[in-house]
Amino acid sequence: MLVITPRCTVALIVNVPARDPSRFTLSSIDFIESSKAIDSFSVVSEESRGADTCLSSSLFPTPSGARLPSNSPTPKTVRSPPRLGASFPSYINQPPPDHLLSCHTSKHPSNNRPKPMPSIPSAADRLKALTKHFPDAPPPSFPGINVANHHHLNPTVWLPRAARVSPNAPAVLHQHADGKTVRRNYKQLSERAVALAHWLLQTEEWKRGERMVGIISPNTPMVLELYYAIPAAGGKMAGINYRLTREEVQYIIEHSGSSLIFIDKEYAHLVEGYSGPKKLRVIEDSDVSALTGAYEDCVKQGEKYHQELGATGWTGLCVDKVDENETFGLFYTSGTTSKPKGVEFTYRGLYLTALSNIIEGSLNIADPDGVPTCRYLWILPFFHAGGWTYPWAVTGARGVHICLRKVDYPLIWRYLLEEGVTHYCAAPVVNQHIVASPLAKKLDRNVNVIVAASAPSAQLFKDMAKIGLKANHVYGLTETYGPVTRNFFQPEWRDLPGDEMYANMARQGSSYLTGMDCRVVETGKVPLTDVPKDGKTIGEIVLQGNLNAKGYYNNSKATEEAFAGGAYHTGDLAVWWEDGSVLIMDRAKDIIITGGENVSSIDVEGAILTHPSVLEVAVIAIPDPQWGEVPMAFVVPKEGKTIDEAEVLKYAKGRMAGYKVPKKANVVKELPKTSTGKVQKHVLRKQVVGNASKFWSKRAQHSIRISQDIYEISLSHFDMSEQEAATQAEQAPQAEDAQELAQDEQAEAQAEQLYQLKIKLPHAPHVVDMVASPHETVHDIRQSIIELPYTSDNTCFHLEYNGQTINDFSEIGDIEGLSHENTEIVLIEDPYTEKDARIHFTRVKDLLAGPAAAKNAGFAGAAGISAGISLFETIDLEVKEGKPHAMTGYEIDAPAKLSEFIPAPDARKGNGVPKAVQGLAISAWNPPPAPYRMKGHLLYLQVATLEGEQYQITGHVGGFYVNKSSNNKFDPSPKSAHKDNYAHSLITLLGQLSPKFKKEFAKIQELTQSCDPLATVPMTNAIPASPWLVHPEQHTSDSTRPQEAFLTAGTDNLDSLRDWNEEIQSTRELPRANVQERVLRERLLAKAHADFADAAARGAMAVVKGEVQALNPLEDTDAQMFVYNSIFFSRGYDGVGTFAKEGGDDAARAAVGKDVAGVRLYNMMDVNGLCVLGTAVVDYMGERIVAQSVVPGIFRQREEGDSQIIYGGVDGKDVVAEDASFEPMFQEVAKALHIKTHPVWDKEGKRHDLAASVETKGLAGCDGRRYVLDLYRLTPLDIEFLEEACPKTFEEGAEAEEGKDYPHRMTTLRAELIETFWEGKLKAWVQVEVEKKKAAKATEEPEKTEEAAEPKEEKAEAAEGEETEEAEEKKPEPQERIDISGFEYSLNPDAFSGQVPQTEEENAQLEKDEVEVRAASKFLREEVIPGIISDFKEGLIAAPLDGPALSRMMHKRGINMRYLGKVYELTATNDKKLKAVRQLAAQEMVARATKHVFNSVLRGLPAPLVSSAVAHVLNCLVGFKLNAKPEAVVDAGLKAIYKNTDLGFTALSVESIRARITEQTLRRFRANTFDVNAWFETDMRPVQLLRDVALKMGFQLKAQDYEFAPVEKKAEVPKANGAATPENTSATRSNGSAGKKSKAEKKAAQIAAQAAAAAAAAEAARQTAQRKVTFLPEDLVNVVPVVKEASPKSSLAEEALEAGRMSIIQGNRDLGVELLLESLSLHEQIYGVLHPEVARGYNSLAMIYHQLEEKALACELARKAVIVAERSLGVDSSETILNYLNLALFEHSNGNSQVALALIKHAFTYWKVAYGEGHPDSVTTMNNVAVMLQSVKEYKDSLTWFEASLRVCEELFGEKSINTATLSFQLSQALALVQDAKGAVQKMRDAYNVFKEELGPEDKNTKETEFWLEQLTQNAVNIAKAAKQRASLPPRVFLNAQPQQQAQQQIKEKASRGPRVIRLQEDQEEV
Repeated sequence: MLVITPRCTVALIVNVPARDPSRFTLSSIDFIESSKAIDSFSVVSEESRGADTCLSSSLFPTPSGARLPSNSPTPKTVRSPPRLGASFPSYINQPPPDHLLSCHTSKHPSNNRPKPMPSIPSAADRLKALTKHFPDAPPPSFPGINVANHHHLNPTVWLPRAARVSPNAPAVLHQHADGKTVRRNYKQLSERAVALAHWLLQTEEWKRGERMVGIISPNTPMVLELYYAIPAAGGKMAGINYRLTREEVQYIIEHSGSSLIFIDKEYAHLVEGYSGPKKLRVIEDSDVSALTGAYEDCVKQGEKYHQELGATGWTGLCVDKVDENETFGLFYTSGTTSKPKGVEFTYRGLYLTALSNIIEGSLNIADPDGVPTCRYLWILPFFHAGGWTYPWAVTGARGVHICLRKVDYPLIWRYLLEEGVTHYCAAPVVNQHIVASPLAKKLDRNVNVIVAASAPSAQLFKDMAKIGLKANHVYGLTETYGPVTRNFFQPEWRDLPGDEMYANMARQGSSYLTGMDCRVVETGKVPLTDVPKDGKTIGEIVLQGNLNAKGYYNNSKATEEAFAGGAYHTGDLAVWWEDGSVLIMDRAKDIIITGGENVSSIDVEGAILTHPSVLEVAVIAIPDPQWGEVPMAFVVPKEGKTIDEAEVLKYAKGRMAGYKVPKKANVVKELPKTSTGKVQKHVLRKQVVGNASKFWSKRAQHSIRISQDIYEISLSHFDMSEQEAATQAEQAPQAEDAQELAQDEQAEAQAEQLYQLKIKLPHAPHVVDMVASPHETVHDIRQSIIELPYTSDNTCFHLEYNGQTINDFSEIGDIEGLSHENTEIVLIEDPYTEKDARIHFTRVKDLLAGPAAAKNAGFAGAAGISAGISLFETIDLEVKEGKPHAMTGYEIDAPAKLSEFIPAPDARKGNGVPKAVQGLAISAWNPPPAPYRMKGHLLYLQVATLEGEQYQITGHVGGFYVNKSSNNKFDPSPKSAHKDNYAHSLITLLGQLSPKFKKEFAKIQELTQSCDPLATVPMTNAIPASPWLVHPEQHTSDSTRPQEAFLTAGTDNLDSLRDWNEEIQSTRELPRANVQERVLRERLLAKAHADFADAAARGAMAVVKGEVQALNPLEDTDAQMFVYNSIFFSRGYDGVGTFAKEGGDDAARAAVGKDVAGVRLYNMMDVNGLCVLGTAVVDYMGERIVAQSVVPGIFRQREEGDSQIIYGGVDGKDVVAEDASFEPMFQEVAKALHIKTHPVWDKEGKRHDLAASVETKGLAGCDGRRYVLDLYRLTPLDIEFLEEACPKTFEEGAEAEEGKDYPHRMTTLRAELIETFWEGKLKAWVQVEVEKKKAAKATEEPEKTEEAAEPKEEKAEAAEGEETEEAEEKKPEPQERIDISGFEYSLNPDAFSGQVPQTEEENAQLEKDEVEVRAASKFLREEVIPGIISDFKEGLIAAPLDGPALSRMMHKRGINMRYLGKVYELTATNDKKLKAVRQLAAQEMVARATKHVFNSVLRGLPAPLVSSAVAHVLNCLVGFKLNAKPEAVVDAGLKAIYKNTDLGFTALSVESIRARITEQTLRRFRANTFDVNAWFETDMRPVQLLRDVALKMGFQLKAQDYEFAPVEKKAEVPKANGAATPENTSATRSNGSAGKKSKAEKKAAQIAAQAAAAAAAAEAARQTAQRKVTFLPEDLVNVVPVVKEASPKSSLAEEALEAGRMSIIQGNRDLGVELLLESLSLHEQIYGVLHPEVARGYNSLAMIYHQLEEKALACELARKAVIVAERSLGVDSSETILNYLNLALFEHSNGNSQVALALIKHAFTYWKVAYGEGHPDSVTTMNNVAVMLQSVKEYKDSLTWFEASLRVCEELFGEKSINTATLSFQLSQALALVQDAKGAVQKMRDAYNVFKEELGPEDKNTKETEFWLEQLTQNAVNIAKAAKQRASLPPRVFLNAQPQQQAQQQIKEKASRGPRVIRLQEDQEEV
């Protein structure tokens, strides 16, 4: 008790009860605060008070105003734990911070002036010695404390509170070591803790006073229960790291004085053989669901004791009456540099820190009713700083403790995805692995992640943010109970450029609510002096206040050092700001001093971490003879990535100063870490330097000069130019040890040796051999096992080596004990969970479905029938001796057969899948009822085998077995104990039940393995192409089809919606500072845009079908808006009159199309900070639907005048806004588009200067981002066209003249045109500048010329080497060099838009702007359009193959489609080469006009009537020759149902349809000379027009031969191209084939042919009798949406491709090839393997490799190009056809002419569909076929193709052209080969006459032809014989003989043709 002595002094008296001195304890002493230190203590007995019995006494003054109680009652006796050590609490009230008394140090702060305390150690030691004479005693009732307004703080009380408030609330979720899951509520948790406390009170250890309890366990419920039970029993705990070695663990046990150990059974070996001073009692926890083992026995015994005491609960336990300054327990430091130190935690410190964590960690979250929703995942170890106090904080918030035995990333992701985790704490390294996990995906919510333990990087925060992990950066140490500061995010950070926001987030932040502000002080100075708060000056972080621990247990020296100067010294170097936030730069011991410069290891680590292949980095100092020490990096690559030292160093050199670049970089599998994730750099130093004690001691003595530039460099190292980086890198040390390097390479080679793994299976084939590299993960091996045909039935298993389970994410080389001699890995079948069972069942269904199981997974909305199909594998490419070549019987002039457009499903490879079972489905008894789920039942199945047997199957945790259930009776118990009725795998069980299953399943596997993966892999990054002709696939019964949602997500399936806007914008905000970052960013953007386009297509279909409720249902239909799947939908019509003056609905429809193009343009420019919405336009069923991602805050209610639009036109053009934040971003766009900043005026006449069109709007999102909307008018109007097409447009109040004027006024110039126009202006400007330079040069004095020549002479005499290079660098630049930075030219986008200037100066400027815009418009009409026609005519670009190809060509030249009429008129010449272009222009005009007709017919029409309307319009369009007056076929029943629907389409006729088309072509294309009726009657090609219309409308028609006109029925077999008749087969065999048919065979063939002809004639007659029209409603099989999306093209991949081309052109082949391969890799990485851009990339590379004579590689790439193009562009797209032709050329060059012929035949089939006959480039293809036939010695057939090629060539180019002469020369040789001497002479004479006339008699071609003509004329027989001998040479001997090469050169000089197949590809790129 306290005794007050005279003279206002206070003596500390220990109350020793007289009757029981044994009850004395040090905790009986209470202290009062003083402004002075306590010099000594007095201990007296109560009875002897006042006597001379004090051992020592010392008096000190009482603080002013202190209330000193008297007559304190004697306390009751309570058992209390002993006090630890000499670290005593110094105060119990809370005086001002400057007067805090610290007993941890010999100095204390008092006005920042230290005062000595010399007597504390001796007095404390004497008191400690004194207490040894007394046993324990309970504490008194705290004299000086008024319980009415004060209680001591103890976090233990939060558990009984939670149990009282929310007894049934979930408290614990844990997966035991046996895999079973336990869940407990707070009542159960509380009861177990109470039972444990009572058990402890009865132990012998407690009775002996040994109350220190050690805990060695992973994160299990045992630890949580002990954290409450031990203090409740009056004990203390020592949290021990179970990851330490046995020696380290036993050191901590001995140091802490623990005699009772609770340990997890898995780590029991850590205490084996303990030989400390105390006897150790060990309690093991088995952590099993059965609740057995020693620990559970303790709980049960404790509960028994508790019941015996009357079940009093927490009453009577040490909960309320404890000293808050008492030691709660010991938690040890991680020991990164030395042995762990025991940090003493107090009740008070724990309480206040946990309270702060509840607040700062946002744990106190709840649902709308106030029910707590915190679900905390225990990744952070319990033992680490007491789990940062979260064991108490989560309980205080009544949250759920989700315990985790180990850092199991799959389990972590399972909890994140399935258990609703809201919070977790983890070190940066753990978060890096979580983000890099293959299971990582975007979460549907934000998870609060508390990040600490080591310095994180900004890159980590960015990676976490993109998947929903919201990083909350905190900072602290074990000495501060864990976190003590937090980074507080500021809203204004969102507006910061680049990575500044993430850099700010990486700060350590400001202090916790219950703590004092941290300080940054000058290092090594006393008294403590703060450094400036400038964010630059570096100092050491020190901490003071409530949240500092007591000190280090039994280590007074370390305590004094750490708390020197009255504050805790962290050892962390940092800077700080005015707001008190800090940023750690490095640990003091980790600063690297190289050549006098200080390098922050964190700085270097952060830069290297930005490499996309790097997971972790640690940088240390190593000795260097020149620089003292230099940095060295240890790098851990990401899973599945590889990186070497050279790449690391090269990457670093480009991102930091040279002296900071590591000299070495070791790539390692992992870094040594403490249990809390901190890197143990001292271990790395020891590995590198060994025991170089001299070096390190010298370094330790070196004065660390902390220079200010450490921080400045860390902020600027990303901004360094490449030149600066290279220059500084050259200054870095470059010494290298060649011998050491060779040894390293040898070691690496050994480490890279492949493993020959033997996988031991529990069933046949029992052993599987695999080859794996050391860097492959076990997960890769798992996946290979799942995919192998003979092990594919395994889905639920793990792998073991030497009896130990292997972690799935370990690398093969890291498996402990694995050697190249012993590589046997055992597959162990695991118990199933319900999810595992569902996955297994789905896998079985996929295996049975064959290779086409998941072709279009993920794009069901936008994909149609046979979407993404590839026909490559349907082509017969097999070459056999005696087999006829592919062109046998092919009719060149035969029309395309639409019935063969696409093979029937059963004829496609991979689709004719054998049937292994009759049926396999989820049983109607599913799901299992609760009692059976308790028995391990997971799901019920039913199967019908091919033998006709029916089985009911139970999916059990142990596997699958046949049960006793039937369709009417439920009995899921095993049907019998026979082994064939049970198997772990469902495949195995089915094989045991059905022999036929096993046989057919083997066939399915064989079929799957035979297919090309590119043809079967699902498309994920592009909407698959849907053919316009299809065979309706037979719909089969599959009871699991409607259960797919259950199989995917179980019974609790919730369709989580994606926040498209946040996903797209967050992805755009990813870093792009280097190639790796750009690749990752572009890949994620491509995926996000593809997913958005698919979701938009599905949503648009739902809107059109009326399945989505409108947000404004009372509005007009055209004005309605919708939100579906987080996408905003509206109709592309002028529902609210926005475009009334621009053309109404037509203007609105055009505007949304232009808006998509504008969004794509902005996406490609990729302006930082300017956000563009996800946008797509979907045309479906005649409707145009606009889909956009939702702008945050767009639907918020606003007051009048309040708008989110802060830039551009707010209310049309009447109200205009400006905002400075948008200006620089729009300026950047304007510069790229060559648009000038220009004035606009609002309705008040106020001027606003904008950098974009007034219609372009800048919007402030509620998320702080800046968005841009309405990008439909980025460029100026095409004024010349507008004035011509709408002459009244500029008259005041004039409206467009209906039926004559252009439908709308949205006629802008294309961006490509502006670019071309600008380039022309630039060239003209440069020419003027060159002339000025020349003029100036001519006036210079001759002396200057002589002086300028002198350096050249000196350089000529300079020696070779470096001096010569320097001299060359000094060479003056040519005078003609022009600096174009002074050139400025831009256009006003709002010229001619109705702007009204207010001054004469403004009016003059606007007139000038209008002149420039008009010049651009004239440039388009007068130069660009005639220019493309001229190029077509001269053959500089090839004629397009179809309408879409023509459109692409025009768009690339900047020509709008409204100029199709002008193109049609300009091609109306006698030049036959322009005939194809004219035909396509006319067809495209009609097809586009027909699209508008269809839109007006189908819009608003119910879906069941669409097929009738489509069939009728098509009959009027292309079937008029069969029936000139078709009648619409409408089902009578549907008519009755839709009786109120307008069926106006039934009244349409051939004439009315043509009238509409005529009107549309005149208005839209101004084609005044185009006679629509005449074109339909004479030039219309029905198949090609039908194709164009179907593709534009999304129609999928039945693949059959449509009759467009009456035909005469002939009684003969219709000849299909490729069908070999008896006659042509015989003829073929006579030309070199072996063997002939016998007479009997011929007779049989004739009989069969006659029978087939009769059957075909009968079928044709039947169909004709039924069909009075070309199309019936049932011929329309499906309608798919036509999607226009805004995903940008990857500039990175194109740059690499172009760089590779240029390198090869410049002669650097090796570099070029390397760049080409890099380009290919970039295409695949960014787009995925199935994307149109990848197809184009494959094709381009194939062409280049072909030119490089890499023939095999060219063929391989061309095959890939074909398949990818088929699936992503369409089987009949022009690009796919050209890819096939190129592949054929490559195969022929590679010696595979038979294969080439088959490929060309396939291409020709679709060529005929796309264009028809007579295309100019068909000459080249037919000639190639002839050459290939010659190479396989099919001379007669080659003659046919030469003749056909010559015929087309004469028609196109004339008989006197050089092209025709060349083909005549070749045909003459072919005729000679078939011994037609007369014909050969005639054709050679024709060739000679043309060559002589065109090239002259002395030309080599003429002379060669003359030689051949003489030989043919004199001796026909000898010529034929000689020709046959030459036929054995390569075919190009005929085509490319020396004279012929000269002829080709002459042709090129006359702008004729080169190698046409190659030219087709070049033109394709032009397209």
